[in-house]
Amino acid sequence: MIAFSLHCFEVKYILALLFFVAARHLKRTVSREEHGWQTKVNSIGGIQLRLGLHFTTMMLQRLYSRDLF
Repeated sequence: MIAFSLHCFEVKYILALLFFVAARHLKRTVSREEHGWQTKVNSIGGIQLRLGLHFTTMMLQRLYSRDLF
């Protein structure tokens, strides 16, 4: 059971990390574009980044609450 939860944690952590890197890459590539596009896509990248961090914290809370009880 512990090995399974650790494996799930690793998969979730890797997915969250990939999501975070993708959001940062989106911000970086669009900053080279025109100013109008830059503001639009930066806001989208910020939303993705916030969602990624939110889901990461939710996953960690669920993982730790399962182990404690």
